[in-house]
Amino acid sequence: MAIGFEGTGQSGPPFFGGGIDLGKVYLNYSGKHVELDKHTTPAGGVVYSLRPRPMRQMGRPGAASVGLEFKPSTSYEFEVTGATGFSPLKIPVTTPPALLAITSHTDGQSVTTSVDLTLKWSGGTQRGVSIVLAPARGQQHRGERGNPPGPQEVIATLDANPGSYTIPSAKLQEVLAGSASGRIVCGVLQLSSTDVTHDGGPVHAVLRDGARVMLQAQ
Repeated sequence: MAIGFEGTGQSGPPFFGGGIDLGKVYLNYSGKHVELDKHTTPAGGVVYSLRPRPMRQMGRPGAASVGLEFKPSTSYEFEVTGATGFSPLKIPVTTPPALLAITSHTDGQSVTTSVDLTLKWSGGTQRGVSIVLAPARGQQHRGERGNPPGPQEVIATLDANPGSYTIPSAKLQEVLAGSASGRIVCGVLQLSSTDVTHDGGPVHAVLRDGARVMLQAQ
């Protein structure tokens, strides 16, 4: 997705009101030239996204993008054609050799919160990662893949990507107390950013890679 803001800061949720018109926005990679859809928010701002409902799905890893493939160690270029107040721009981000994947646990696996939990994963780059926890909301219904998590809490920010992290039992119990379904979500998140100065202001191209599992806790 892409969004452009005027001024030095925003009040309220950053994507609720949308941003300024950037013209057209494309994502170029491996000979492909994919145009992001231009959405106008109820507040009159603009958001560009490959998601059919960007305002409802923003920040949900499980909401799939349309027409986008993952290619390892590949340069993906954001191309902005420009509009009034924002000149044309091209800015690249490079994908990791492999996406993050949880290897120690599977969705629905039972765990006990009376002992520490060691989360293991593969993929990503050598950059730092964040470990996140969240309670699952509501009851799981037949046919659903899983419950959406509640607000995620970053419980650790690591300077490198060690491939494992041990979550204290006290933190597991704290998160479980906020889950009506007895399920908790554990995950690992990695952000890679390319930052440039454009039209006198900062532009950040961010690649977000994350993996999570929903566990049945007791």
